[in-house]
Amino acid sequence: MTAFVDFSSLTALVVDDKKPIHRLMEAILYKLGFRRVLNAYDGLEAEQVLLDEGKSIDIVFCDLWMPHKDGVALINDIRKSRYKDLPVVVVTGHGDRDVLVEAINLGIEGFLAKPILPEQVIAHIGPALQKKRIDPVVFCMNERIVDYLEDDGTGSQIRPIVWSSDISIDHEILDAEHERLIELINRLLDVSKDGAESQTVTSAYREMMREIVSNFRHEENLMRASEYPDIKAHKREHDDFVEHIGSLYQRYKKGAVKSKPELVNFLTSWWVAHIIYTDKKLAAHLKTNPV
Repeated sequence: MTAFVDFSSLTALVVDDKKPIHRLMEAILYKLGFRRVLNAYDGLEAEQVLLDEGKSIDIVFCDLWMPHKDGVALINDIRKSRYKDLPVVVVTGHGDRDVLVEAINLGIEGFLAKPILPEQVIAHIGPALQKKRIDPVVFCMNERIVDYLEDDGTGSQIRPIVWSSDISIDHEILDAEHERLIELINRLLDVSKDGAESQTVTSAYREMMREIVSNFRHEENLMRASEYPDIKAHKREHDDFVEHIGSLYQRYKKGAVKSKPELVNFLTSWWVAHIIYTDKKLAAHLKTNPV
């Protein structure tokens, strides 16, 4: 049904305290043809955006856990406001079952389970825009969903990134590198499940990082050779990724409680967003400026 929806006049509001989620959602929604994507980093910011631009917003994507004002409080306020019929799709993760049920009882049209993948977003937009609310009874009877949400994020419910035409940038060499990187990311996510030996995880992480750094260098060489105008911003994304993933991995090795789901969500969200948004722009430039 989503394929028949004209998104060109639609505006979405994305509410999340994580920048990679914003970048990923922007990339997916703009690729679908959305006219505008507005951003807020907590419930208080979202309320201000709704005050300023509520009449033009067609759908809200909202995280549940945020500082200052969380997703449930924001949804509660939306349902009591002049925008009470605004479709809301919540973004949730491992261990969020009870708070998600609370949001469902307030009235939501869908939920996205982290790590967010493009096909997930696409599948939920059609029903959400038709304002089809989730039935709390049906939801609680869905054992697959309940098992995922009751998992503590230790790895038993990790879903791999699936390579598809949606994340191809139509550049044969870079696509091959990206597909290989996704294989290595999936391998790291798989071996980092509870019970895996530390040496196995370290080996998978190092192999993944070697390939990632190689891909970054290759892209940066192509940017320099083709005089790519956005090289500084693109390279900054590469540098920020290397720094942040290194920090998350060190926390994971030290056994930080929330480091595993953070590592999983960052890896999957950042890479999908970077490929279909940032790398796609580079590929378009290389088509008209081959090297």
